[in-house]
Amino acid sequence: MNNLASTYRDQGRWKEAEKLFVQVMETRKRVLGQEHPDTLTSIDNLASTYTHLGRWKEAEELFAQATEAFKGLLGYEHPNTLNSMANLASIYRALGRWKEAEELFVHVMKTLRRVLGHEHPQTLTSMANLASTYSNQEQWKEAEQLFVQVIDTRKRVLGPHHPSILTSMTNLASTFLNQRRWKEAEELCVQVVDTRKRVLGPGHPDTLTSMSILASTYRSQGRRKEAEELEVRSRREVPEGLWIHFEDKSLQLAISRSLEDDNDAKESLCHSPTILSKIDDDNDGKVDGERMELALTIPLEAEDGNDSDQEKLQRAIAMSMEADEDNATDEELLQHALAMSMEDENLN
Repeated sequence: MNNLASTYRDQGRWKEAEKLFVQVMETRKRVLGQEHPDTLTSIDNLASTYTHLGRWKEAEELFAQATEAFKGLLGYEHPNTLNSMANLASIYRALGRWKEAEELFVHVMKTLRRVLGHEHPQTLTSMANLASTYSNQEQWKEAEQLFVQVIDTRKRVLGPHHPSILTSMTNLASTFLNQRRWKEAEELCVQVVDTRKRVLGPGHPDTLTSMSILASTYRSQGRRKEAEELEVRSRREVPEGLWIHFEDKSLQLAISRSLEDDNDAKESLCHSPTILSKIDDDNDGKVDGERMELALTIPLEAEDGNDSDQEKLQRAIAMSMEADEDNATDEELLQHALAMSMEDENLN
């Protein structure tokens, strides 16, 4: 049953995975006890599933429970304990609780450095997550320093084209973007876009995300024609029916304007074809106020089952709600939403 649940999870079939993970957890609690390692692992699995479903509070409760139990059972330095702590920190980030996230990520990073060494992949992942948390708090220098360390070490250990390096380079570019260091951001984005086109293909979601950020750097420098040309090229690369939010300008605008808690923006978000298909029960092309609010919490699901960028998009929407950008242009607001959507990396 647990293996089947894991298979559903790997396929992005989160609701089916949730049902089975709940059964596994309840059975293990009854048979093995609340604090058996296998029970705690099942709690972690269910919490991760809630994360993918955008059910942050339920995920937080379970990760906190598992973390405390792992501490008592296995100690503060056991990999299971550290992984659970990192997951809890990621939830805090998703909820905008930066200081709590930072505290946990610092502990995880320092412990992994001591136990596994500075160049171990899990240590580098923890450094990247901490750097993203610094970015969320606009601690740009601290974020930049860690991202540079992570990129340099990963290039030496993993090679220049490893996916994790490209993720860190994109996050560093976003950090430069937030500091108005346009040329440095552009240089990194160009490298990432070129590499992802070659390695992943021009229509891959990660490639399209990089192209979107590069377009933002062009716009920030007043190079609107180049930005528009890049956006047109990126739209051509999106397969029909896949990642419609890259083609849907009303959805992008809604994300950016959600920074201002704009009701018109929320409505345009709900009329995005992707969202509307999920909440328009009557098929009349209309949504009521309650469903409008619901739309803002619905994770988008890619038809290919890969939802990492939808999670990024959802996080961008959630985080952007707390920003104070009353005087910003739509392009700047969208840029902020993109920058705030840095991905956490899994220690596993």
